[in-house]
Amino acid sequence: MRAGFLAALLLAVALTVPGASVAATPSVPFFNVGGNEHLLGGSGDLYFDAYNLDFAPSAERMTISIPHAFQAVLTDTPGTDLGRAYMGTVTTAQGTQTSYNGQLVVLDASAYSNDPSGQACDPNVHTAVWEIEVKSDAGVSLDVPVAVDWMGSNYQLTMCFDSVHAQGIEVSEVDFHMANVFQNPLTAGNYLFDAVVTPFAADGTPNTATAYEFQGYEDLPQVLTAHPTYDPATKTFVVSGVSRINGKPRVGVNVHIWVGRTSITATMKDIGVAVTGSNGSYSFKKKLTAAPKWMLGEVDHYYRIICTGKSQPGGCVSWTTDGRDTYVTLVTRAHK
Repeated sequence: MRAGFLAALLLAVALTVPGASVAATPSVPFFNVGGNEHLLGGSGDLYFDAYNLDFAPSAERMTISIPHAFQAVLTDTPGTDLGRAYMGTVTTAQGTQTSYNGQLVVLDASAYSNDPSGQACDPNVHTAVWEIEVKSDAGVSLDVPVAVDWMGSNYQLTMCFDSVHAQGIEVSEVDFHMANVFQNPLTAGNYLFDAVVTPFAADGTPNTATAYEFQGYEDLPQVLTAHPTYDPATKTFVVSGVSRINGKPRVGVNVHIWVGRTSITATMKDIGVAVTGSNGSYSFKKKLTAAPKWMLGEVDHYYRIICTGKSQPGGCVSWTTDGRDTYVTLVTRAHK
């Protein structure tokens, strides 16, 4: 999904669960993978968002395995800003979340070797090291080291939360974006990003016996088109398009329709939902007194609380698959 639009708008989330088509997000940890580039070979803003972490034992670390087909460029110098970052913390599980905003930056190897949190969590020599540097509205700073390792066939990112835990707070969400670091695969496929969370034991050490995983999928390429028109005589807005994922129709998903007088997505309004049919196509029609000038269609992440793999002692708690937006599209006037 898009980085800026996702942050700017409160999106309706579809939850796919056996026996229910749409429901509130359940109380288990989730892991979203998304980006603003959904075509093969594209390089853009890849992001990870792990949330509801406080619905499980307190996280000491989180390790993300990136599919081998995603290639990385790790030549940025220390201090380079790689993208925005967000963290949420709680003082008690499922309590009120404190928000922290900031950046993901490249860290010098010596700074990582002198970081107590990184050394307690993953003290090895790494391919690259980053840091999540965020601050709350009250001015409280959190720095979370991120070790980047080439494992011989794929990259692995490890975030270390020991320093957060030492302050008497726990991580409930971590979200960071990497601009132009990873390049999409050249071959169509269903790509799994597997994340493993290792909780703290009672004595403050990592408890690998309770480690659990969650999964985020990227199907590439993913296409969502939109052809909007407005008839001023009947004041009718119509949009149609098609959703395809990994070369196949994406069937039965909600396409949210946003319209506005400007192309700024944060000012757009959600006016309804269309559902894709058996061939991936959708259509939407609505009477609008004021003519919209721009529109955007959006398919959000889809979720399941049943997943396969279960390579960790704590099992696999959930999986998600990414959605995407149409491009911001100019609405044309219907001609008689």
